[in-house]
Amino acid sequence: MIEFLLNLTTVQWCILGIALIGVEVLAPSSYFLWPGVSALVVGLLSWLFPGMSATWEIGIFVTLAVVTSAAWQIWFKGKTEVSDEPQLNRRASQYIGRKVVLREDFVDGAGYVSIDDSRWRAESETGANLATGTRVEVIAVDGITFRVKEAPVETA
Repeated sequence: MIEFLLNLTTVQWCILGIALIGVEVLAPSSYFLWPGVSALVVGLLSWLFPGMSATWEIGIFVTLAVVTSAAWQIWFKGKTEVSDEPQLNRRASQYIGRKVVLREDFVDGAGYVSIDDSRWRAESETGANLATGTRVEVIAVDGITFRVKEAPVETA
């Protein structure tokens, strides 16, 4: 690999940069973007300064790739947006806090609850058997199984 880098011409540095950016376009992750940009910069520098040694080119490439990648990670880490709907794509989590009436008995502390137009596997918080007609509240989600507890009957 080092021997390959030692023999790169100006055009080959540019081709390497374009190829790395092309990989980034096909598989977006920002892992190939900055080394690609760095290779393009080294290609430009080797064109501007034709007498630059291969050792300098590799040193500049490695330094630029590491520094720009690290800078991107630091900058990007602070730019994550806080969603106003954090449960948007977590359908089951959206039901936490919902109260429903059981339409079937829980046997050995487990059964099914119907919420809206869906039927979900559920387990009692205490492992208790619950009878049809019992009002329960969804308190947590474990995978696709709801954890429920008996909810007090609300009086008006």
